[in-house]
Amino acid sequence: MSKWNELKKLAEAATPGPWSYDGSYICPARVEGETTYVESWSAIADSHQMENVRFIAAANPATVLELIAENERLKADKNTVDCRFEVSRDTLEVIRGCLRQAESEIDQMKAHAVERRGVSRALHEAVSAIYFDDSSDYESALWAVVRNLAPELIEELESDPSAVWHKTEALAKQEASK
Repeated sequence: MSKWNELKKLAEAATPGPWSYDGSYICPARVEGETTYVESWSAIADSHQMENVRFIAAANPATVLELIAENERLKADKNTVDCRFEVSRDTLEVIRGCLRQAESEIDQMKAHAVERRGVSRALHEAVSAIYFDDSSDYESALWAVVRNLAPELIEELESDPSAVWHKTEALAKQEASK
């Protein structure tokens, strides 16, 4: 039987507490409110109460100090576990926040991709109308569309409309396939 089990068995067999000291003897006591009454006529550890004598002998200062040390160690271990749990919970909340942010960014990227498909298609239609000279009534508006959507293409469109038409067609197809 372990040391602690033996001490528990002895404590359970002894006179229940609380105990108090009457100046000469350790005696049973009872607490009523804030008052403690010591039963001085009934010493705890006389030769007729061997259960109490064995318990008192087993609960010596070394044993009590060992129990206190173990209790402090267990409390420290619990605090370490609690701390790790808090860190894990905090880390989990940070991860959840990052995931929510990533999901939001993905949604924005999807929305932007849908917009971009429309923009690419509009750009290609404007370039097509200019390239095929199908824009006599709306030519200035079509050039404004190209200037606003892809200003980097203006010079090339003026010099090589075929190349720009192929670029915008490829871009529109690429965006449409996403």
